[in-house]
Amino acid sequence: MVDDPQRRLDLLKPKLPNGECPPGFLGFAVNMINVEFTNLFFLTGSGHGLRETLFYNLFSRVQVYKTRDDMVFSLPCISDGAISLDGGMIKGAGVFSLGMMLDVRFPKSSVTSTLPDNYFDTEKHLKEMKWKREKMLEDIKREQALLDTARQSFERKKEEFVKFLAHSSAYAAQREHVLELVFRSKHFPSRFSGEDYLRLKTAHVVFNSPTAIASANYDVLEH
Repeated sequence: MVDDPQRRLDLLKPKLPNGECPPGFLGFAVNMINVEFTNLFFLTGSGHGLRETLFYNLFSRVQVYKTRDDMVFSLPCISDGAISLDGGMIKGAGVFSLGMMLDVRFPKSSVTSTLPDNYFDTEKHLKEMKWKREKMLEDIKREQALLDTARQSFERKKEEFVKFLAHSSAYAAQREHVLELVFRSKHFPSRFSGEDYLRLKTAHVVFNSPTAIASANYDVLEH
């Protein structure tokens, strides 16, 4: 049954040919067992509790009536047997055992819920919190993936920038060397050997552009 603290089975009540519930009918035996709160949530692998498995296999749809007279009157509605609080029993095959000891009584357990008033609200709140926690973990996982991608991209750009700085430093050193050679060729031609000329020519090839030496000449003229 939905929202039932004892998780009773939703069984259809018996009805007489006129459509009314038999007088004295108290319920099904399987639903009249008061299960301790600590045992309510012991479930099988398929999600069934004690009432759906053990107790239903024992009692099936055995009906409980207030008196034997009520039970006998309700015979057309009884299919899997019945018992009464004053000691009467009817088996599923139609065997009657109305008893000889009139003092025998089957006590009816209290159906008062042992659960606190806010139990179902608390259970609902816990489910919502669990759902929010799972959603938050998914968001964190997604953000972590984006962060890892950004970090990898940053490391790659950083490596490229370091290589660029190293290349720029080498370029600057070569340019200074060209300036020195050009300066010597302009102002000290007698000291400018063939080896120096080869160095100047090599520098021109390294720079791969005639603007390199032209720029060097311009810097010399400026000085």
